[in-house]
Amino acid sequence: PETTGASPPLDPPLAPPRPAPRSAVRLPKARPSTPPRSAVPLRLGPRLSRRRRSVTVSVKFAPNPCQPNLRLESECYFPLQCVDPPMRDAIGQLIGRYDQLGRYLDRDAVDCLKAYFDQSALRLAAVELINREAAAIVREASQRLWLADPELILPGGNAYTTRRLAACLRDMDYFLRYASYALIAGDLTLLDERVLNGLDDTYKSLGVPTGPTVRGIALLADVVCEQLLDSGLGDRDTIAAIVRVPFDHLCRGLAANNVRAR
Repeated sequence: PETTGASPPLDPPLAPPRPAPRSAVRLPKARPSTPPRSAVPLRLGPRLSRRRRSVTVSVKFAPNPCQPNLRLESECYFPLQCVDPPMRDAIGQLIGRYDQLGRYLDRDAVDCLKAYFDQSALRLAAVELINREAAAIVREASQRLWLADPELILPGGNAYTTRRLAACLRDMDYFLRYASYALIAGDLTLLDERVLNGLDDTYKSLGVPTGPTVRGIALLADVVCEQLLDSGLGDRDTIAAIVRVPFDHLCRGLAANNVRAR
């Protein structure tokens, strides 16, 4: 049957959501005299490297109130210049002296340069030997030191326990490496600047006796000279006059600051 009457009205279209009134959104207002919270550092701390060759500054920023899940952290690296004095060699030292005096190289300077170059073959051979056999040289010198002074590795000795023994071997390798630097450079100043300066305070704070250390350095020189002599690179006196110089300088520097010899 035919129905009469008006059709039901259609649903009205969905209206877009009305924006919230501006008064409902409360944002903190930054004071004119202070930066916004997102730019205020929470932590600003320099982190110096062990050798103080650089400084790293870490900055953490507080979260922005509008973005609470966002945290910023930044690190800046600044190299420090002239922290350690540059290493010098015999030629640079000689030329620098004459440059300060404003003089040409005279006969004495030429003789010094000639003597240095005459010894260059033996110096290079010694450095190559140390570079190639560093671990064996340290091991042989340490074995001779333990045999001559066995109380060092007995309970109560300075090299007793694996940790202390490893520290002793590490120090001997450290002295051998810097002795090779001074040997090829023909200059002992770098030993004073890089090794001996401050070593007295370090050994005092750790309670390390320098007597065994001096004997260990002398044994390193003995092993190096013996191996060079076996290679036929010169006679005993010539090798000792050149190769033992940096080792003897280290021994004199440590003996002058002897903490506890035994």
